[in-house]
Amino acid sequence: MHRNLGAVLSLLGRLTDDPPRLAEAVEHGRAALEIYAPGSLDWAIAQNNLAEALRVLGERTGDRDALDASVTACRAALAVTTRAAFPRDWAMTNTNLANALAALGGEARLADAVALYRAALDALDDPRLAPAIRHNLDRVEGRLHAMTTRASPRPT
Repeated sequence: MHRNLGAVLSLLGRLTDDPPRLAEAVEHGRAALEIYAPGSLDWAIAQNNLAEALRVLGERTGDRDALDASVTACRAALAVTTRAAFPRDWAMTNTNLANALAALGGEARLADAVALYRAALDALDDPRLAPAIRHNLDRVEGRLHAMTTRASPRPT
């Protein structure tokens, strides 16, 4: 119940730009982790849902701790949802991790996000999900290009 309620509250919070609802989603996500056995697929899905709520909350409120916690939750989920065993879940969790890294910003994190988006696209067998990932990839590649172009010395 907590996992599904957290996911719904996260979606509502994102759609209505409601940080208190997102914070409630985070609470339910954390409660879900106490129900499922660590290392189980249900636990990994709960970690991924929690990561999404944390990322959106962090983006909306500027809370870098929430963004860091999102990265940690994604990495925990990826320990279970391997590419070989669960390619779709792995691709979606990689995408969530890339989104969190992109939200944190910085050249190294953006480069990591680009690599994660590309890996997710490579592994994805569901063409309905690919356009959103490609959109995020294009957006982050543009940010990274702008960042590296500004940082490059101009010829004299």
